[in-house]
Amino acid sequence: MPLAPMVCVPVIKVQQPDGSLLFKAGRPEIVEDEVSVSAFHKETGVSKRHIATLCEQGLIQHRRLTPKKDSKILIPRSEIARFRNLHDDPGLPADGFTRPDIAGSASDASYPGAALRESRLKKSAQPKL
Repeated sequence: MPLAPMVCVPVIKVQQPDGSLLFKAGRPEIVEDEVSVSAFHKETGVSKRHIATLCEQGLIQHRRLTPKKDSKILIPRSEIARFRNLHDDPGLPADGFTRPDIAGSASDASYPGAALRESRLKKSAQPKL
């Protein structure tokens, strides 16, 4: 048995002659299961380029219309809610992805140039005589 499509009814504001507003229900519209990068951008406020980068990194579920790299990206609507929940929760995200601690000391960083950079900073911070 197929699932019933999701329907959205927009609100229409009609200004009356006395200056008041009359709110009416608009024409019902079927809400698609997948949204484009532009729609994801409008609902989350994240830049389109950053969304495309997150998709390429695999942090946002998506599919492309064709196998080409510059093909249109379609994102499941459920990813919008998941993305919003990631940024509302100050703790770890639901998927267990840990972000590097930028404010932490460089000696325990996971990339090799961190300790080198820290030693350079200490050397340059010494006053010249």
